[in-house]
Amino acid sequence: MFSFNSKKTSENIDKIPDIIKRLVSLEKFHIEKYALQKDEYQNLITKQKKDEILMGNMQESLDTIQNDLQNLNYVKEEELRMVEYIRSYDESLFQMERIFGRSGGSGPQWSGQIHKTRQQLWKNMKSSEIYIISDTGVPVDASLHKVMQSHDAEDPQESDTVDEIITPGIIFKNHVLRKAKITAYK
Repeated sequence: MFSFNSKKTSENIDKIPDIIKRLVSLEKFHIEKYALQKDEYQNLITKQKKDEILMGNMQESLDTIQNDLQNLNYVKEEELRMVEYIRSYDESLFQMERIFGRSGGSGPQWSGQIHKTRQQLWKNMKSSEIYIISDTGVPVDASLHKVMQSHDAEDPQESDTVDEIITPGIIFKNHVLRKAKITAYK
């Protein structure tokens, strides 16, 4: 029995170098695997830092864009407010022109002066893409005119045309801001 155990021990001792080789090989494998995982981890950390920087830059860009949009909206609001002032001024001149044109005495002379002032105003408005809706004798257009009163046409060709402007309308940058209030032939 002793010899049997001794033989078995001797065989086990002979296996030790192979076991050590396998353990060394397994250790090298795990060291290499650990090094790869460590590199992957470092790459992920680096990518995360780059992503954080990129997100920060994107947030700054979005904040800048938002600020620019707010400024643009403010400018547009101011622009529309100015257009409304101009429209109101033109409407006042228009009403004065109508009143003086219908009155006697020096009224027509005043009406002519006011009309010249309005024409100069219109010239300046066109360069700013502001147009007054004030033409008579043109077909009634629901997108431009609000019919306040209608009456029969004496001439059939006048049917569905603008007779008189009560209050001029205004177009700014191809958008109707206010329709002209009119009387029309039916």
